[in-house]
Amino acid sequence: MKQKVPLCHLVFLAICVALSLVTKRVISPITNLLTDFIRIPGGGAATAFSLMFFVIGTGGVGWRWATTAAGFVQSLIAMALGMSAYQGAFAILTYTLPGVVIDLFRRFYPHRNTAYFSLSCASANTAGALLTNLLVFRLEGIAFLLWMLIACTMGVFAGFLGGILFKRIEKIPEFRRFIEC
Repeated sequence: MKQKVPLCHLVFLAICVALSLVTKRVISPITNLLTDFIRIPGGGAATAFSLMFFVIGTGGVGWRWATTAAGFVQSLIAMALGMSAYQGAFAILTYTLPGVVIDLFRRFYPHRNTAYFSLSCASANTAGALLTNLLVFRLEGIAFLLWMLIACTMGVFAGFLGGILFKRIEKIPEFRRFIEC
């Protein structure tokens, strides 16, 4: 069964991908200052704020696998711009997996409330951090547990902020007309 995807949804997701990439570039130096002190990678914390826009994007569009597609496109853009850091070609997997997790979470939790935004962002961020650790960093013991804890906690916080932001922009009549095209 073919699914028609409205152009306005693609534009909205493209905006979310762009905001996600910019956010990661802005937040990464700040999180690295904090996580370098305890000798763990800062990506687990910075990616949470990046994924906040993916969760917002999923809340705004209604088609299946939207966030997976956005994550894949973001991975290609990140690799083309040299933003994939240590991940190299693995960026395709580590950027797409959080999109898959958000899409699966949306499928099994259809409500768009604060819990949805927080839990989907936390799940996606933790899954992405876990995959990045398996493929690139290979942290063990306390460092691994601390990194997973930071990834999950920052995911909950960023998802909560994303939920607040989505509820505010959802009230704007122009946004509603744009999304309902």
